[in-house]
Amino acid sequence: MKGPLGLHDDGDESDDPDEIDELRFVNLSLLSHVANLLKNKVPRGTHVKGGIPYSKAFTGKDVVSTIQTYIQKEYQNNAGIPLADRKLALQVARSLQSQLFFYEVEWGGRKLTDGVEDVYMFLDEGDDNDGGGNSDAGGIPGERRSDVGRMDREELPTGVITLLTRCYSPSCTEASSCYSYSCPRRASVGTLIGLWGVCYADYRRIIATTRNSTRNRPIHV
Repeated sequence: MKGPLGLHDDGDESDDPDEIDELRFVNLSLLSHVANLLKNKVPRGTHVKGGIPYSKAFTGKDVVSTIQTYIQKEYQNNAGIPLADRKLALQVARSLQSQLFFYEVEWGGRKLTDGVEDVYMFLDEGDDNDGGGNSDAGGIPGERRSDVGRMDREELPTGVITLLTRCYSPSCTEASSCYSYSCPRRASVGTLIGLWGVCYADYRRIIATTRNSTRNRPIHV
């Protein structure tokens, strides 16, 4: 079994053939697929919060870095431009947090940030921090956390990440874009706006020409 990967370097892509083959079945525009990927890949460790050590824990930066590592190539394939910052990865991480896929160990209710200040855990991995099974060291009692953890394993977060969706045409590939002018592989948003401007200018020119020819047409009584 492979251990968790250290994924803080945003520019690194794994060259492991097994992992590349595994990603063929992952649709990164689906939040449930991203959740599964995050659960398998985010690096865990022992982090201290409020004087209490938490094993199998991770920070907000760990979450954002893991998501960023995988979505940046998908975004470039779809939009044709590199992912300039980590804002999209941060929004995806917050979507997972809002559906209680993982929790902040002190249950402070703050939104996840791209930093190391807050410590997070998955619900079904919190039992080791109970200090006997029924204490409240992990934020919620052990019995309740186990119940919620079982539910977490059965129910994944749902949602669609629209910026990572692929073209709707089945004939569209990375090597050859399709016929649609709105295809994300065909043109960037800026190009589409420019194209719309050209079409609108042509439309106005045609209307003006039609009006002039109508005015100059002789009237027969």
